[in-house]
Amino acid sequence: MIDWCYPLLVWALILGASTRGVQVLFRGLGPRWLPLLACAATFAPVRGLPLGRWLHGYNANFSIPLVAVLLGVILKPWLKRPLFNEQADRASCWFGCVAGMSLYPVALGLGPFDLYSIGWQWPGVACVAAILAVFLIWRENSFGLVLLAAGVAWQVGCLESDNAWDYLVDPLYVALSFIGLILLLRQAARKQKPEAPSSSTKLSAAVSNGS
Repeated sequence: MIDWCYPLLVWALILGASTRGVQVLFRGLGPRWLPLLACAATFAPVRGLPLGRWLHGYNANFSIPLVAVLLGVILKPWLKRPLFNEQADRASCWFGCVAGMSLYPVALGLGPFDLYSIGWQWPGVACVAAILAVFLIWRENSFGLVLLAAGVAWQVGCLESDNAWDYLVDPLYVALSFIGLILLLRQAARKQKPEAPSSSTKLSAAVSNGS
């Protein structure tokens, strides 16, 4: 039952986050509750099934970190502070990029060993993710809680897959991680770049040099 309902929840978040992205792109287009309406549309019946179940055919497995990212996007207008701080955002982006680059190229035959097979084994990738989660929580990084939630979801069986990799990473999450990492790096570069002196500052400097 859980693996049947989970895709509905994720597709609701995808539609809601996409609506929120359009609002940001067009500077607040529509009311702030519009993403919530888009989420509700996922449960609209179409030929006897919710719309989200029809969309489920386009992607069989969505990771838990993706759910956290989408939830943060949707809830941002309703929260006084973001669901995850900048430290957790960086950890989420780096984890998605590193996990994606480690998993998908070798899965396509570009490496000598398929890391996806480790996801079926214990301790395997689940143990590594648990250790990373404990380390992040020790460093007061809330992304560690997301990794722990992924482990719990794996034990419960939220996805149709039994492979631990599918609970930690998926193509959409990897794509969003690369986009997020680029934005974070650009933001960090802007903070480090010294501001150009204003015209009043230049005038004051010229007067001081003249005197």
